[in-house]
Amino acid sequence: MRRFFTSLIFLTLVELFTVTFGYAQQTNRKQLYLIPQPQILVRGDATFALTPEKLVYIVNPDDTALLFDVNEFFREVKQDLGFDMNYGQTVKKASLLVGYPGQDKKFDKIAEPYIRKLDQCGKEGYVLHIDQERLILVANNDTGLFYGVQTLRQLVRGNRSGDRIPALDITDWPALKYRGWQDDISRGPIPTMEFLKAEIRRMSYFKMNIFTLYTENVFKLKSHPRIAPPDGITAAQVKELSAYARKYHIDLVGNFQAFGHFGKILQKPYYAHLAETPSVISPAFPETYDLLGDILREIASAYDSRFFMINCDEVFGLGSGPAKTMVDTMGIAGVYAYHINKLVQILKPFHKTILMWGDIAGDYPEIISKLPDDIVFLPWVYQSAPSYKFMIEPFKKAGMNFWVCPGVSCWRRIFPGLSTAEVNISHFVRDGVTMGAEGMLNTTWDDDGENFFSYNWLPLAWGAACAWKPVLGENDSLMNRRYKSFTMAFDPVYYGANAGIAINMLGLDGLKKHISAGNLADRDFWSPMIESIPEFHIVDFLSDAMSLEKESSAVIRAFLNAREIIPRNRNDLDYLIFAARRVQLMARKNKLKYRLNDPQEMKHIRKTELQRSLKGLENQLAVMKKDYARLWNMENRPWWLDHILAKFDRMERDLKEVPCHVFIETDTAFFAPERTVTLRSLFADNIYYTLDGTPPDTSSTLYKEPFKVDHTTRIRATVYDGKCGNPVFERIVRVYHGPVAEIKLKYPFSEEYSARGLISLVDSIKGSKNFHDGNWLGFEGRDLIADIRFKKPVNLDTVTVTFLQNMQSEILFPEWVSCVVSENGMVFSAEKKIVNSIDWHRAGAWIQPFSFAINRENIRFIRIHAKNVGILPPWHNKAGGKAWIFTDEIGIGINGKKLK
Repeated sequence: MRRFFTSLIFLTLVELFTVTFGYAQQTNRKQLYLIPQPQILVRGDATFALTPEKLVYIVNPDDTALLFDVNEFFREVKQDLGFDMNYGQTVKKASLLVGYPGQDKKFDKIAEPYIRKLDQCGKEGYVLHIDQERLILVANNDTGLFYGVQTLRQLVRGNRSGDRIPALDITDWPALKYRGWQDDISRGPIPTMEFLKAEIRRMSYFKMNIFTLYTENVFKLKSHPRIAPPDGITAAQVKELSAYARKYHIDLVGNFQAFGHFGKILQKPYYAHLAETPSVISPAFPETYDLLGDILREIASAYDSRFFMINCDEVFGLGSGPAKTMVDTMGIAGVYAYHINKLVQILKPFHKTILMWGDIAGDYPEIISKLPDDIVFLPWVYQSAPSYKFMIEPFKKAGMNFWVCPGVSCWRRIFPGLSTAEVNISHFVRDGVTMGAEGMLNTTWDDDGENFFSYNWLPLAWGAACAWKPVLGENDSLMNRRYKSFTMAFDPVYYGANAGIAINMLGLDGLKKHISAGNLADRDFWSPMIESIPEFHIVDFLSDAMSLEKESSAVIRAFLNAREIIPRNRNDLDYLIFAARRVQLMARKNKLKYRLNDPQEMKHIRKTELQRSLKGLENQLAVMKKDYARLWNMENRPWWLDHILAKFDRMERDLKEVPCHVFIETDTAFFAPERTVTLRSLFADNIYYTLDGTPPDTSSTLYKEPFKVDHTTRIRATVYDGKCGNPVFERIVRVYHGPVAEIKLKYPFSEEYSARGLISLVDSIKGSKNFHDGNWLGFEGRDLIADIRFKKPVNLDTVTVTFLQNMQSEILFPEWVSCVVSENGMVFSAEKKIVNSIDWHRAGAWIQPFSFAINRENIRFIRIHAKNVGILPPWHNKAGGKAWIFTDEIGIGINGKKLK
C-alpha cells in the first residue's frame, strides 16, 4: 500500500508538471479524450488505422469472458466505422493482439515489453500499446482486459480521425479498489430492468465496479407482501440483474434500510406499533427483530455479492419513543450499537461484509469499538468543502475499513448542482485516498420523487474519473484544470461528438445564480403564483427573471442543436432539454409573479392581458406534463408517476385561479388584542367570506370594508363572477392574548426565514426539524438579541429559548445563551448564561431548548442574547461563510404555569 500511494503522489507531481510546463509542447496536438484519465500515458507521433482486413488475435478463443470483452470493442467499431472486425488464427497475421501472459508463447514474446509493466497494474490494471503497425493489449486477468477494452472503445468513439486512432502507450490501474454508485429506488422512481441494465453498461464504460440500489420498501417480499408497491423489484429481477452486472465486472450489492428512514413501512397499520418515531423502527421490541430478520434474510439471499448495505443513518428521535428507557440506561451509542449487532447476527449465516452509513458513529465514536471490526463504514457528506478529513478521522483513528461517499447533488433540484458535486466528489475522494479509504460510493438521491436519473451522467462520470485517478494535493487549481479537461472529454467520450453539451450543462447549473431561479430548487418551480417576493429581492426581480428566461432559452437551443449531431445517447438530451424548459417556465412565471406583487404594476394590469399571459403558461405546462410522463416511462416503472403528474395538475389549477384570487391581508400589530383584516381581489368586487371555517357562498357575508377579529380566526373567502369556478382561499389570522406586549430585536431576522414575524417567538406554533417549515426565525452571521416587554409585571419562574441545528445547512446552535430580567427596563439582574454543550459536528437536524430558572417577582422586561458562532469553523464544508442561528419559541413560565 505504501508503494502504491507513493506512486500516486509521483504521478500527481508528473501531472502537475505536465499541465504547468508541458502545455506549449502539446498545443499542436489534439487533447486525448479519456474518462478516467490513465495513470501513465505517453503519446506517440503516428496513428493506427482500423480497417476490415486487420485481424484480432486473442490468446484463448475458448475464454467466454475474453470473447465478451473483445466483442464490446467489435460493437464499438461496427457502430462508429460501419464494418465487422474479425478474429485471426495466428499471432503473425494479426494486427491487434489481446490477452494475458503465460497462455501463448508467441503472444508473450511479441508482448514481452508490455507484459513486464504489468507488475504495477494489479488485478484491475492493463497495458495498452498502439503504434502504426500494431495494437497490443495485455492484463493480468479478465477484469484488467475489460478495462483496457473500455479505453479502446473511448479511443474509437472520442479520439478517432477517420479510421485512425492515435499511437500511444498506457499503463493503467485504479487508485481505489471499490468504485461504486448508488441509485435511490425508494423515494418514487423505480427504474425498469432495461434502464438498470443501461446504468450497468454505461458505468462499466467508465470503469466502475460497485452498484447498489437504495432500498426502503420496494423489494417484493414473500414473507411480508403488503410492504412493497405493485411495481417493486423482485428477487428474480435481482438475480437477473446480478448476473448481467457480473459480465461487466460490476458487483451488485444488496441493500436494505434497517433503522432510520423506515416510515414507508411504519405507516402501514400492520407495523405502526413498532415505531420509535414516525421514521425510525424501535429497538425496544423483540418483534422488531422478527420483522427485520424476515426482511433481511429474504433480501440477502437474493444477492450473491459478498457485501450487504444496512444503511442505518439519520435515526433522529431515537430514545423519544418506546426505547426511552433503553437510551436512558445504555445511552444513544449503546442502543445504536445494540441494534447494529442484532442486524449483524441476522446476516451472519450469509457471510456478508456489512456496509453502513457513518453519520451516527461519526457523532458518537464510542459506537465503533462496540461493533465487529470487519464492518465497512461509509462516511457521507454532500456539500462542497476544502476538506472532509473530519468526517473520516473517527474511522481512521479506530483502524476501521471505510469508503467515502460524496453525491451528485441532484435531490430536490431541477438539475444537479454540478459546481457543488465537482468539489464534493474530488475533495472527498482525495481525502479518502490519502487517509486509506478502500472505496468510493457516489450517491444519487430522489428525495422528492421527481428527479430523473438521466440528469446525472456527468457527475457520475466525474466520480468514476476521481475514483480511478484522484486529484491529489491541496491546490484547487489542479482540480480545476482536471475538471476542465474532464468536461472537454465528456462529449466525445459519451456522446461521440464534441457538441458543447457538457459546457451547456454547466451553464444550466449556473442559472442558479439568478435570484428568480430559486437556486433551481423543485419547491420554487412548484411555488404558488400568488406568493410574496422577499423585499430584498423585489427591486431586481423582474429584470433578473427576464435574464433568466433569455439564458435558459439559449441553453434549450444549444441542446436542441446538439441533439441533431451526436451519434450516441441522443435520448439523454431530451432530459437536459426538459430541465432547461422547467427553468424557462419558472422565469416566465416569475415575471408575471412580479407584476402581481408590485402595487404599481397591479394598477395597470388588465384582465385580458393577465388571462393571455396565464394561458401561455398553462399551454407550456400542459406540454411539459406530457413530456414528463414520456421521459418517466423511458426510465421508470409506472408506480409513483401519478404523484408527480398531480403536481402539474395543482399548478394548472393555481394558474387558472389567479384572476379570482382573494388576498386576505392583516395589519402588523402582532401583539394587539384585535387585528384588522382587509380583503381584495384583482378584478372582482363581490367577495364573500366566512369566519367560522365553513365554505363561503352567496349567502355568506359580502365584503364591503376592513373588519376586525379579536381571536384567532380561520377566514375563508371567494369571488362569485360566474367564470372563476369559485375557488376558496383561506388564511388563519392569529390574535395574541398572552402576557407579552412587545418584542424588539437589536438585529433583524432574515426575510428568507421570517416565519410569521416576531409573533412566531411566542405564538405556540413550534418549528419542526425542517428549517423550511415556515416556523423558524433565521439570523445569518448575527446574534439574537431580543428585548421582551410584558403587558404588566409578572412573577417569572422560567424562560426557555429553543434553537435548531442543521450543520450541513450552516445552522449551528449558539455558542451560549444568556438571560437577564428587569422590573423597570433600566436595571437588570445578574446575567444567567448557558454554554452550548452539543457538538457542532453532529450531522442531521436537532432541536434544543435552553432553559433558565428565574424565580423573580414583578418582572416587566426580559433580555435574551444568543451568541452566533459568526464564521463557520475550518472543519465545516463551507468554512469561512456565515453561520446561522434559527430560533422559535420563547417559553415563559409565570406563577407555576408555562405561558406563551
